[in-house]
Amino acid sequence: MTVVYLILSALVWATQLSPEIQADHYFLRAERQIEERDFTGAKESMDRVLELQRQHGIEIPEEFPLRYAQVSLGLGLHAEVIESATRYLTLVGRDGEHYRAALELLDKAEAEMAAVAAARKRLEEKRKRLREAIAGMEFVRIPAGEFLMGGQHRKKVGEFFIVDDIIQSTHSQL
Repeated sequence: MTVVYLILSALVWATQLSPEIQADHYFLRAERQIEERDFTGAKESMDRVLELQRQHGIEIPEEFPLRYAQVSLGLGLHAEVIESATRYLTLVGRDGEHYRAALELLDKAEAEMAAVAAARKRLEEKRKRLREAIAGMEFVRIPAGEFLMGGQHRKKVGEFFIVDDIIQSTHSQL
């Protein structure tokens, strides 16, 4: 019963308040969520503000793009950070109240993007070397079963593969 009341009261609230007041409410909620480091919730609240802007053509606060950049950084969405911080800087110029903070967000996002790109490049190079190393190997399928390990105890294992070179070198040592 309580849940139904809450849903109905939320619907009444949404229809009674102007889109501008609804947007202010969602923006206030987003600011609280940012302070609580709930970036997912903050993004949802801010996306509602943007939807109200699209639907009703309302104005949003000047610092909105900056706050959106902060949320995006918290979520690791570097391209959105750069887009939002750039939008803020374009909107307010060098005289903006949060000019330096916007530049810092922009710089941090660019640095993190560069670090991610470098890590991806290193990973791709490792994958390439591994593919090249594996390319010439032959693998032997060992079916799942129970094996005597070290002559002492039995061990159940799932299916696995071993490199044929290991088998050949082991046999040649015998």
